[in-house]
Amino acid sequence: MPRRPSPRSRATVSIMLTACLTLALGGWAVADSYGATAADASVTTDATAHGHDCETIDDITEQTVGDYFTGSATPIPLTKPGEGLVYDDVIYNAQNQVIGHTVGMVTGIYINPANGHLITLYNEVVELPGGTISTTGTNDRTAIFEGGTAHFTAIGTSGSFLGMTGIREWHLVQIPPVASTRAAVTIVMCR
Repeated sequence: MPRRPSPRSRATVSIMLTACLTLALGGWAVADSYGATAADASVTTDATAHGHDCETIDDITEQTVGDYFTGSATPIPLTKPGEGLVYDDVIYNAQNQVIGHTVGMVTGIYINPANGHLITLYNEVVELPGGTISTTGTNDRTAIFEGGTAHFTAIGTSGSFLGMTGIREWHLVQIPPVASTRAAVTIVMCR
């Protein structure tokens, strides 16, 4: 049975991946270069969420347009612990206009002995018209590809999101997914 990584080693890897992804985005222009504004996505302010000022961004979808797989040659990438996938996503508003970009890495960390599902660690940098958000989350990849929702913690790293914390969630809009499948995304950021 594979050894499960310690929380300390997972945290170290998470910090290193986030730093690498942040540096990788250094060459990208700010999200405003897409010609989009915050008004191009559905953004609402909810002053009652947990007693904080919060912004909810929804009515957006995301599609992977490029990826790089590190692991064994399998028909479906990332099927076992130790394999990884770096991905490049485009974010669209409800009018199908490009309004942002996500760069991320997902790594298989262990197989859940209770159900045989692959548990993965995601690290992402999300670029939107208002700024950037760094996200991380441990998710059941098998459940995601069966219609489940991926959940991430989020930290605002620039622009209007700087200093905010929140969540990012997505689920695939087509099961089983194909190359053109998008994910429906919701982001909630609070001060």
